[in-house]
Amino acid sequence: MTPIDSLSYQGMPIRRRGTMLNLTDMWQAADRPANRRPSDWLLLEETRRFRAHAGIHWTELDEPVAANAGHTGIWHLDTDGFIATVRGHQGGTWGHWPLALAYARHLAPAFHRWCDTTLRAAMERPEDPWPPASS
Repeated sequence: MTPIDSLSYQGMPIRRRGTMLNLTDMWQAADRPANRRPSDWLLLEETRRFRAHAGIHWTELDEPVAANAGHTGIWHLDTDGFIATVRGHQGGTWGHWPLALAYARHLAPAFHRWCDTTLRAAMERPEDPWPPASS
């Protein structure tokens, strides 16, 4: 089973499981902007186009998504493998890390910049420990 770990943005945890990040945690860490919940963002035409493009350019490095999402607690994995949802108190919407970076851009410029450096570094060096908490 892929363990869940997390990092912290201004004291708010953002959970990660393998190559998946909790988009709901990201929304909360970015101060819960109105009309920018993960479910709102996933309905946007721009998001749909991004997911379609990403699906065409899928690489072997990205393939562990389904395996990571299939573990206990994740009850629905979208057909493209980029989004999974979890029920319950500790649930939320999970997204593959490149999709999470696109979502961060939608949330707030400062949050996006932090995600682009911290998250990208962590995902490109999975053998390294998760980056220390920063704000």
